[in-house]
Amino acid sequence: MFARKMRIGPVTRNITKLLDMKSMQKLDELSHFNPSPLSLRQFVEFGKIASEADSFDFLRREVPLRMANVMKEINLLPSVLLQMPSVLLIQEWYARSFMELCAFDGLPGERETLGKFVNNLAEIQRRHVNVVQTLAQGVLELRESHSIDSHTENSIQYFLDRFYMSRISTRMLTNQHLVLFGKEDEKAGAPPPVIQPNRIGVIDTDCKIKGLVEQAFQNAAFLCEEY
Repeated sequence: MFARKMRIGPVTRNITKLLDMKSMQKLDELSHFNPSPLSLRQFVEFGKIASEADSFDFLRREVPLRMANVMKEINLLPSVLLQMPSVLLIQEWYARSFMELCAFDGLPGERETLGKFVNNLAEIQRRHVNVVQTLAQGVLELRESHSIDSHTENSIQYFLDRFYMSRISTRMLTNQHLVLFGKEDEKAGAPPPVIQPNRIGVIDTDCKIKGLVEQAFQNAAFLCEEY
């Protein structure tokens, strides 16, 4: 189920050089929709009862939809930032991943398809592992080569906040699927993972939030002081 449509114009600029016509049409179609909001409770309940086919059926549209929204927003960035080599590289990663996921559209949830989907999600995660650092490098490249006014600075910061939140939520979706249904350990001949009753996929239902938040704050503070 998808939220109400967002009225946004066609995708333009750099992305047109990276996608074929069919993928461009799919991107424009999906970018008109908001991602489906999911609570932790929904993640837990879904992880308890959903089959791999159910998860596949949801993710093969939801993840490309989220990517389409990100790609659309990237193309709204100031043109000087879009031309930075690091940003161009990120667009290439997203375009490739988007086309790979769209290839599953309409396929039945059979065992072979489900296996290919798991492998594809794992490959996309490896491809996107350095997205945060690469985008930060693009912003640094811009600041070193151009004078940025306050309006442009605010626009970039607004985009970064939305981009990183979208990345976190999308990785949450893909990680959950990979942990619940991934079979890489079995293929490698490794013993099956130990089942922990307090874990539903990547979610620890006994997680102590306060301690984790304090630890994350301390780590972030240390990094800021260092760099």
